[in-house]
Amino acid sequence: MVPPEIRLEIGLMASIFIPTSILIFGFTSKADIHWIVPVIGTALYLPGLFLTFQSILLYITMAYPSHAASVLAGNGLFRSAFACCFPQVHLYIHLSYRTLLIPPCSRIFGTAFFKNLGLGPASGLLAGVSFVLIAVYFVSGRIHRLLFSLNVYLCSLSINSDTF
Repeated sequence: MVPPEIRLEIGLMASIFIPTSILIFGFTSKADIHWIVPVIGTALYLPGLFLTFQSILLYITMAYPSHAASVLAGNGLFRSAFACCFPQVHLYIHLSYRTLLIPPCSRIFGTAFFKNLGLGPASGLLAGVSFVLIAVYFVSGRIHRLLFSLNVYLCSLSINSDTF
């Protein structure tokens, strides 16, 4: 039986795209830089987000096979509750010759955050937080045996492979 942690490997590799795209977009969204450079940075965001999200959904489904529907419902409830707590606010950034619209991923605190810090430093801070969370994701993959031994629902799964 393949251990469920193997599903997290693609998410771990793809998660590097998220802070990289934020850095590229944040520091190249200037009037003197060609418009395609921030667009390329933005294009890297979607594969990172999609593959990370899908790997997490596959992992929780495979880790709790007898409770898959409940785990997926709990995941959806948590994401929806978090989105409800931070209503969507569009952030318009006015540059010298164009107006950029940062998508609804910037929440209620996003407007003040980007206006006070500026687009480059704020993006750098977000990317730094993302890199720290990637490290947490990687460390949790490394100590999966300990985590599995503490979980009563996963005791029946085979955990004798080194996936990370």
